[in-house]
Amino acid sequence: MRGKYLCLLVLIVLASNEVLAAKNNSSTPKLRRSDFPEDFIFGSATSAYQVFLFGAAHQDGRGPSIWDTYSEKYPEKIKDGSNGSVAADSYHLYKEDVALLHQIGFNAYRFSISWSRILPRGNLKGGTNQAGIDYYNSLINELLSKGKKIRHPVCIYYKVTLSVSHYFDLRF
Repeated sequence: MRGKYLCLLVLIVLASNEVLAAKNNSSTPKLRRSDFPEDFIFGSATSAYQVFLFGAAHQDGRGPSIWDTYSEKYPEKIKDGSNGSVAADSYHLYKEDVALLHQIGFNAYRFSISWSRILPRGNLKGGTNQAGIDYYNSLINELLSKGKKIRHPVCIYYKVTLSVSHYFDLRF
């Protein structure tokens, strides 16, 4: 809990510095990594739906997610009518993404598991998708190749496959 408040405090300080600098017409004060405690974790986070889909939405055995179906069925519910068919393509560019994290000096990368890529039919009886498992294995190996430089917490639950939502009669 302490970490959440510390992150919030850092964001408030950064935002207030921006406002003060704009009011005073002065330059924004420089913020250095050395301004933070040595064990402070700088990182980035993504969610599968936001970064994996472009070029890979229907590739390598991925099944539909609830968001795929929702955005296709109700495009008017999304302000610009967009869907996840165009995203950052981290599915193909994960090595470059990890290299950028390392180059920037981040020491954490939180990502989510796309269950529609692991369990395309929504359950173990429907079989697992080896290509999806291989992708996450490769991503984690790439992060590990940076030594202890990049920690990688994983968000286990982000969204469910469409078949899981049908199984539990989840409606949207």
